[in-house]
Amino acid sequence: MPYLRCYNKIGTLVEIATDADHVSLPNEVVSIVIENGGEENMHGIQIHYEALSRLLLSQPRKLDKITIRERAILPPANLVFLAATFNKTNCLMLQQCLCHPAEIGCLVAGLTQADGPRELHLNLLLDDIPNHLFLMVLQAISFSPSLEKLDLIANNDMTEDNLAAGLIGAITTNRSLNALILGLRWGHPSQQIMQHVFRAAARTGRVKNLSIWYASVFGPRQSLDHEAFMEALCHQECKIEMLRLMYIDLVREPNSLQMPHDSNATTNNTSLKDISIVSGRLDCSQASAIVRRFSSLRSVELRRNDLQTISMFNDLLVQNQLQSLVLENSQVNEADVKSFLMKLPATRSLRNLHLLGNNFPTSKSCVELLENCITRNTSLERMTKCEVRDCDEDWKEYYKRSFSVPLSLNRAGRRHLQNDAGAELPANLWPLILQRAGKISYYGAFDQWQRPTMTSTRADAVYWLLTERILMS
Repeated sequence: MPYLRCYNKIGTLVEIATDADHVSLPNEVVSIVIENGGEENMHGIQIHYEALSRLLLSQPRKLDKITIRERAILPPANLVFLAATFNKTNCLMLQQCLCHPAEIGCLVAGLTQADGPRELHLNLLLDDIPNHLFLMVLQAISFSPSLEKLDLIANNDMTEDNLAAGLIGAITTNRSLNALILGLRWGHPSQQIMQHVFRAAARTGRVKNLSIWYASVFGPRQSLDHEAFMEALCHQECKIEMLRLMYIDLVREPNSLQMPHDSNATTNNTSLKDISIVSGRLDCSQASAIVRRFSSLRSVELRRNDLQTISMFNDLLVQNQLQSLVLENSQVNEADVKSFLMKLPATRSLRNLHLLGNNFPTSKSCVELLENCITRNTSLERMTKCEVRDCDEDWKEYYKRSFSVPLSLNRAGRRHLQNDAGAELPANLWPLILQRAGKISYYGAFDQWQRPTMTSTRADAVYWLLTERILMS
């Protein structure tokens, strides 16, 4: 008997028979997945598109998500099902399933419906779609009245057949679009198509989430001029709150095409809260400019860049606004890290700290300093474990465990228990504190060889708080 893969709100699989005459979706079902079309999918389940079409059209409610992937729709006779999905879901994910012009036509028609999906995830990487059909999709996005989020991956060359202009037109014309994820073939970096698209998205005044990424299949590695990057984000119309650049070089190019100066550019950006630059060859001066001009940053993620120092983040720690800091796989030295760590006890906002993959720590003293600073900090809840290179395995295990104690206590709400009102916490708050704290291990004594000895196997974090005054001082 053929079944349809459905999922409830917590992701549990719910199998629904599709060959019955009066099949219906239970109320618990919020999403369906259809993959590997043809006679049978990868699970040996025969797909009956006519039954699926009747099932969707008979539903009075919208599903949270419908996913169709890997050539799930092959014969044109099944286009009725594709057309039925557009006004029956809030999020439509299409992956490697648009290979026929009629299917593109269904997509174009569905995007322009008044009650169409709010999110569209479109992966055309392996679909050999002609440029004129891809341009039709971009034009349909321009006039989609309901589309709020677009995740677009395609292998079409954006330098050909006015595709770049079509994409910019879709971004600037659509009045509801506020989130963009773009993985496209931008052409040669000297043409700076990606730079123009980035600038257009920043100046719409509507886009709040923007992600642009590069893959080697797209051709030459892309670069984004630093000055154009800063000018676009500091435009007074820019409302971007979350920015992701992955494998895009942020560089200063003296021979690059300079954007004309805009009188609407402002000194600083107050909208950007979350920035992530992965493998962007970002140097210290560029990072300093970002921290200085984006004064509202709450989360910073810089992985695999060219940073030698992290001192530019000291002010954010002092201002108690930074909540998450990820600086991994750069070239930050141990001396600079020690200076940074000395400011940890005073910060009251930082929740996540990840510093792995740098040139530290190489000594036990740095780890001891880190342990001391974390013990005195009441806000930090999660951080990557440190590597101790000049001590034996027992000490490594000790330091690994010693970091988990204050972090667990902080997750339990140590900052509230350590203030004067700590003893007056409402009784109904204690179960939540106990639940968040969980169980932690600790060490109570050392033998003559300075090897840690666990005197008690388990201790509740809150009990530890109230009995071990060393963490309360």
